[in-house]
Amino acid sequence: MGELMTDASKMVFSGADSYLRAAMSGLAARQRTIANNVANVDTPGFKASEVRFEDTLKAAVSRGKSGASVDQTSLNASTSRSTLVDATTTRADGNNVDIDREMELLGEANLNYSAMTQVMSTRLGILRNVISGR
Repeated sequence: MGELMTDASKMVFSGADSYLRAAMSGLAARQRTIANNVANVDTPGFKASEVRFEDTLKAAVSRGKSGASVDQTSLNASTSRSTLVDATTTRADGNNVDIDREMELLGEANLNYSAMTQVMSTRLGILRNVISGR
């Protein structure tokens, strides 16, 4: 008793918070992946990657509704996986990065991450008010 919890990944407030954290983890991984793609736009033979976490997150939410517990570490890991992009045209140098597509995806990811941050901030504010008795 009286110990401070220093590892935020061990704190569990509710399933919704776990899903928000996983979505933010997936969006952050998406931003990093897009930044890597943009950085390698002129690298011959480079193949673009993407992070698609929405289906994984949806499946986790469905499992959570049936009473299954959420393992935050594995959920974050599964939402942060990247895969190679096959759907884009390869240039003569073998690179398939479409800079216009990447910039559009980055803008969308940034907007979604900002929205998730606001939602999480609001949820923590509510929790803070409940704890302080307001």
